[in-house]
Amino acid sequence: MFNKKIFIAGGPRCGTTLMQGLLCKDNETMPMTKESTYFNFLIESYQKGKYMWDNHTHCYFRDQLEFLKFSKFLTDNYFKQIHSLYPANVLIHKHPGMTKTFPDIMELYPDSLFIVMLRDPRDSIASYLKIKRDSGYDVNYFINMFINELEPFMKFFKNNDNFSNVLFVRYEDLLLNADEQMEKLRNFTGLELNFDPTKEGWKSNRENGEYASELDGKPINGNNIGKSMFELSNKEIEYILSFKSQIDEMMPVNIWWDESIYLPYYKSSFRLTETIKSMYNDGGKQKEIIRLSLDGVERFGGNEFYYKILGMMYEEMDDLNLAEEYLNKSLEIKQDPLVMNSLGLVYEKSGDLDKSLEIFYKCVELDGSVADFYNNVGRILIKMDRVEEGKEYSKKAMEMDKEFPEAEYVYEDGILNEVTKKE
Repeated sequence: MFNKKIFIAGGPRCGTTLMQGLLCKDNETMPMTKESTYFNFLIESYQKGKYMWDNHTHCYFRDQLEFLKFSKFLTDNYFKQIHSLYPANVLIHKHPGMTKTFPDIMELYPDSLFIVMLRDPRDSIASYLKIKRDSGYDVNYFINMFINELEPFMKFFKNNDNFSNVLFVRYEDLLLNADEQMEKLRNFTGLELNFDPTKEGWKSNRENGEYASELDGKPINGNNIGKSMFELSNKEIEYILSFKSQIDEMMPVNIWWDESIYLPYYKSSFRLTETIKSMYNDGGKQKEIIRLSLDGVERFGGNEFYYKILGMMYEEMDDLNLAEEYLNKSLEIKQDPLVMNSLGLVYEKSGDLDKSLEIFYKCVELDGSVADFYNNVGRILIKMDRVEEGKEYSKKAMEMDKEFPEAEYVYEDGILNEVTKKE
């Protein structure tokens, strides 16, 4: 049987599939499966049997303890069946609507772990309407479903002592602060989770089903935050916010995401571009710039500016594979020597000096007015032991820019290199 059981639930479109995919990536857990709907039915039968005890259920059991043992007998055998198919150490079961039955699962399996996914209701409902709007569903239907899915457990949680076996995870925190949230998950679950979800994908079994998402199975990023501002009307958003006090009252944590960088969402490429340029000039905001640039790619399509910024940011952060990918995408659209220069630095960092030199030569060819391009050629030539040639390029850079200390360092490095060889 399973040594540990972890149950995942939350509101609709709150990231339960993402959480399941991350946990099921661990070697100790069972693989990714569809919704645990049948298990949810079993627990609901126990829940409804308790509710109808005085009216009906008491006729079939000596007492409620016997009913509990019988219900556990059923679910124990269910778990034996699951273990025969997936002989792992840790059971992972996920169903968005299972939150309502968490108190009942706790009665049967008090040593289990429970993860509740939370998300800004505006984005959650916008995601649902993206699928269901054409079927006649509206904001009113989904705001009530959002509340009804979560309210019973939240009341139960608040009216009892805090549970050490319950973890609340905000979808937005997981996307924007993956390192911190993954460490919380490791501590809570005891799983190694030895991977970086921002670089590695996760499995999804939704495939081409009704609830499939373009993000399924991909590395996580912050692109999916704040989309309600783009996909819902102002009237729909105001209607959702009219339930804010009711939702705040039932929730143990704040679930609204109002950081100005994401809300309001940028509805024009020009506004987004100007924001990124401003942040780039301020410096020190690499992660924020990357998030907004990725949003630009998704929202406004293949744009040379977004690709260029992404490539330059990833090069600065030494994520060389992504840097090379985005810089090449930018160059396919426009032969910009500044982008080429960044690509040359990527190849230099990765140890491919031949490619790096080829790129820096091309930068000089396209724009012979930039001292840095000459200096980069000189630095690579000196690294390749072509010292005399390298010194000439660094000397040219110093002549073009009298206050260019890096060119002086490269030139001096060439001289030291020659002295060392003579010695």
